[in-house]
Amino acid sequence: MKNHFICGLIACMVIFTACQKGDPLNPIKFEPGPGVAVAPVPHDSTYYVYPKGYTEENAFLKPLHLGVPAYLTPTKDIIDANFIPALKSTLVTAVSLTKSHPELLKTSAVNIINVTATSDMYVTFLLTKGGYKNSIAYYIFKTANPPKTTFGGSDHGAMDTITYIFPNTLSMKAGDKFKIGTLAAGMSIGFVLLYNSWNGSSIDTKGIKYYSQDTLNAEKPSLKRHSILFYDKSKDLYIVAFERASREFSDSDFCDEIFYVTSNKKNSIASANIALFNSGEN
Repeated sequence: MKNHFICGLIACMVIFTACQKGDPLNPIKFEPGPGVAVAPVPHDSTYYVYPKGYTEENAFLKPLHLGVPAYLTPTKDIIDANFIPALKSTLVTAVSLTKSHPELLKTSAVNIINVTATSDMYVTFLLTKGGYKNSIAYYIFKTANPPKTTFGGSDHGAMDTITYIFPNTLSMKAGDKFKIGTLAAGMSIGFVLLYNSWNGSSIDTKGIKYYSQDTLNAEKPSLKRHSILFYDKSKDLYIVAFERASREFSDSDFCDEIFYVTSNKKNSIASANIALFNSGEN
């Protein structure tokens, strides 16, 4: 009996030690033996992850301190010469959107990417300003069932994973492109801005974050919006622009982080109630 007790104690210690070594972004998976009944794994946590096939160990090009991701597409988008100037004349530095384009701050103005046909989705970087080492990430959800909170996994009304796109926007160049993957109709994409989160070797997820979904941000209702959306019909692309600081104190110019979303299938993203953008190109 004593030997059985000692063996059991040792086994428990081994299991406990193994669990302690688990990567919090990739929890240890238990593989049951034949005939062992196991309850479904609960989705009770929200994890920040790198794209499939990547971890902190292989997600970056050298030198590491720049935070340039290794998982971008091999071919960059070519940005028209007048595209960014047109964008800067629409979203003017230090000019509040409440004065220049108040219609974009209305709750009726859509600021989420809603997929209407199965297609491959891409994100292309445009510009950043302010000198902050912000990170951009995304999450996917059913259009009809958006997240209601930012942590706790889908068991608690949150997203299960938030995936990094641009770890350090200061090191990104206009045209840098990332493939999200294939999404079906009825799915949506939300984005997260992690404020000044790149620390030179990894992304700090414990700091301030702002979400595409107004309801997930902390300010009072009239100031919850932190991202806006434009549709460039001539190019069939959707421009996402973020305000990086609390709306209680910021200039609310919404030009701190700007990127766009495209699809490999025309008209596969809903464009209703999204402001039109004219880049000057036919």
